[in-house]
Amino acid sequence: MKIVVKMNFAKLTNSIINKFIDEMKKEENNEKLKTYVIDPCICHIMNKLYPYLIVSAVIFILIFLISILILFLMIRSSITTNN
Repeated sequence: MKIVVKMNFAKLTNSIINKFIDEMKKEENNEKLKTYVIDPCICHIMNKLYPYLIVSAVIFILIFLISILILFLMIRSSITTNN
């Protein structure tokens, strides 16, 4: 009995998955999925991550500027000690 139930469940699951894939291949359903699911999710994620991206960019720029300043000071002190 258990083997028959497992086989029927496997067939049912496989059938549902195949029907879902066939429906998702249709352009109309694909556009609905993009418009009503994917785009709002991406917009929500970007709205939540935007402040962190800005802070990361500012920190990166500051580290870059400080490293250039340190390099400049090291070169300058090297030139003055050699003279």
